Amino acid sequence: MGYGWSKSFVNAITYQDAAHIYGKGSFHLIDTLFSASALSALDPAILGDQRFILAPPNFIDGLRNAQPPTEAQLAAIRRDAGRQAKVLAAGALVANGTDSPLVVPGISLHLNLRAAAMALGNVEALRTVTINAARVAGADRDLGTVEAGKLVDLIAVRGNPLEDLNAAADVAYVIKNGNVSTQAQILAPFRTPQALVARKRDIAAYERRCRQDPGQCGGAGAHAH
Repeated sequence: MGYGWSKSFVNAITYQDAAHIYGKGSFHLIDTLFSASALSALDPAILGDQRFILAPPNFIDGLRNAQPPTEAQLAAIRRDAGRQAKVLAAGALVANGTDSPLVVPGISLHLNLRAAAMALGNVEALRTVTINAARVAGADRDLGTVEAGKLVDLIAVRGNPLEDLNAAADVAYVIKNGNVSTQAQILAPFRTPQALVARKRDIAAYERRCRQDPGQCGGAGAHAH
């Protein structure tokens, strides 16, 4: 079909031939682990983080009401991540990404990363969102690794993501084009009185639409391919 891979209807199994085709065909896979959304409740810091102000209104209730994943959900996440591990082992290039705006921007990428690590380990999972992603985009000469001659676009985090992937989201500074910015500086335009009023209005408008037409709301979490 030109995109995606084949999964069986029962248990969403991906058979060996799909991974084999990806590897032998030198295909690039950008994976979205929708099952990873269940991991949000394991990180209460998501709701308290000042960046939560950027979460679109349609994802707020889902994040606030998220429940810790069951053993069955964790097994599904590991199975989901295991499929990309098979494709990677077959020799294909795998990057982890998101289907924003069908999934919550930013937060979903980090949940995707944590889910991938269940099958790949922290180091390989981090590669799927750095150098592998740069290679898929054809930008690895400029991005993806810290090397002389590449663009100085970096994030500085608290902690060691190689040991704890939650640290990858604990951003202290962003370095873009040689300019260093703090979280507070980046978020300042979204925290002005006018911006806060506009956000409150947008959330109220979304909630009103959901009451009027419930079918317009709550479907994003079920999207998958």
